[in-house]
Amino acid sequence: MDEGLINSNSNQNTFVKFKRMDSIDREKHISVLKEKHIKKEKKEIKLKILENLKAGIVVGIVNLPMCIAFASASGTTPEIGVLSGIWAGFIGGLFGGSYYNVIGPAGALIAFLYKFVSRWGPDALPFCCLMTAVFSALCMVFKLGKYVDIFPSSVNEGFTLAVAFSIFFGQISNALGLPPIPVEHHGDHEESILTTIAKQLSHADQMSKPDFLTFLVAFGALMYLSKTKPHIPWIIPVVSVGILLGWIDSLGYITLGYKTIGKKFGDLSFKIFVMPKIPENYPYMLFTPDFYMDCIPVAFVAILECLISSKIADQVTKTKFNVEREIKGLTYSMGVVGICGGFTGTAALPRTALNIKSGATHKYSSAISSIVLLGLAFFCLPLFKFLPLSVIASMMCFASVKMVNFEEVEMMWNEDMTNFRLLIATFVIGILTDAIIGIFIGYLIYQIIYSDTSLNPYSEVIVYDDAETSQTSNLSSNFCDIPSDQKKYIIYRFVGTLNFMNIEVHKERIFSLAKDNDFTIVLSFRYVNVTDKISLELLKKLIDQIENEQTATSAIPVNMRDDFKDENGDIVVVKIDDDDEHHVQKQETLKGRKILISGITQEKIIAMNDPEFLYHLEEKGQLYLSPGVKIVGSKKH
Repeated sequence: MDEGLINSNSNQNTFVKFKRMDSIDREKHISVLKEKHIKKEKKEIKLKILENLKAGIVVGIVNLPMCIAFASASGTTPEIGVLSGIWAGFIGGLFGGSYYNVIGPAGALIAFLYKFVSRWGPDALPFCCLMTAVFSALCMVFKLGKYVDIFPSSVNEGFTLAVAFSIFFGQISNALGLPPIPVEHHGDHEESILTTIAKQLSHADQMSKPDFLTFLVAFGALMYLSKTKPHIPWIIPVVSVGILLGWIDSLGYITLGYKTIGKKFGDLSFKIFVMPKIPENYPYMLFTPDFYMDCIPVAFVAILECLISSKIADQVTKTKFNVEREIKGLTYSMGVVGICGGFTGTAALPRTALNIKSGATHKYSSAISSIVLLGLAFFCLPLFKFLPLSVIASMMCFASVKMVNFEEVEMMWNEDMTNFRLLIATFVIGILTDAIIGIFIGYLIYQIIYSDTSLNPYSEVIVYDDAETSQTSNLSSNFCDIPSDQKKYIIYRFVGTLNFMNIEVHKERIFSLAKDNDFTIVLSFRYVNVTDKISLELLKKLIDQIENEQTATSAIPVNMRDDFKDENGDIVVVKIDDDDEHHVQKQETLKGRKILISGITQEKIIAMNDPEFLYHLEEKGQLYLSPGVKIVGSKKH
């Protein structure tokens, strides 16, 4: 018996059986069962850690220079970048919903963070990170993560291309070794990326040839080697050679005059926590609406990129990530990073791809990479002061190229020119204005292009005439919430979205069905996934109009209906039985039954959030619900 009980440790009912035993046997068997289960769980965790050890080490090593590069490009110090990478990767690995995402400083956020820093200063970054956690929490509570799919791939790729363009050409100054060029402010607006590029190129005569040559060699090496042998993390040797060159230059053995991290930020020291502080220039920042408005684009991109990266990882690995848990991981990680003085991060596509290529099978690889990053930063961070900024520029340009899915772009060019044009439109708008504006205008254009789907909605019409087709059994099995006292039905099924954009089309179709026949019209909500209050109100008015103008006595000619009224003014119908005897049946049983509503589940009632619409139909006897389904919400009087 003991062996049988132990083998059933996965069955929850086992514990119910234990409760029926006497206390001594129950405690004994539960103890044996738990001990074996814990040992098995520990064994599985140990195995998963070993399986992901290599990927975690590789990602952790690559993460150190990438965190430094992303932090420098975002307008803050390398120490803050490393600090952010350590906490974000570890917390995200513990609580995230993707096995492959590694959360941390990311290229997709550089342009937005740099714009934020140029206005509020680097001291404001932790507070922006905390606001990202708040927005992510709201997204998690209201389950908004699923709506990432509303942005089509063409718009997403156009947005990514605009961000990649900004990153690539935003590195001109470091690639050419130019002296610092001040950024112009025009009120609350920053100069565009095109203005920045033009300004930097206008100072090309001041470029440093050693810096530019180092950039070309490093960038070319990263592009070539990553294509020929993609499984090797080539960033590590490129950065190592860059640090060596910078160190030799600092000793004076060769005079190259590299502009290095040390010359820009001074000596680097490892930090795991920096107390956040309000910027001195903006003591009332947290009471300024503009601060929160500037946080929204950062949070939006962080959430969007995190989910897009997870989706791409799923496509490569044939897995399925948990959307809500991934947002939870981002929420927790950004909350901890903000408290520890870091800045907003997200899942970087190149880092996630490297994690997959390195053999990751579980999100433990992200936590392992953070531990590796912690050890490397503690021992090696001071060495990075010798790293030339031109090598950082090569890393940033390489990361920006890797952000773009060129296979997807090529496919659109060859097979879907409409979406390719939409991609280009999103990209151009993003460059001329802002990437966030680009993605929303791109989505608007997409809706306009494919507006026929919204304006000409799908619907399904099924006719049940028991006298001719004998469909009574089929009717009861498929439409159990329709009364069986009548024999003729026209089932009108709404399919998909029912909203203010398409309700008029549905109204015309329904009215035409109810106009010239004596069938009962059944409006089925079974396949409706989204609706709104406006469409329900218009639908209610249509139902009332049909009931008032179209009664079930439409078979009687209009000019003869006065002859069928009784003393109360009610229309009566002569029913002929099989024995040819005549008798009068009052129309009361058919009143308010020209149109019925069915297919409304408990979930749909909650989603509708419009009890008045349902109560109105119920009072008229037109609402039929399955057993156990009830209207929720108070009735207004």
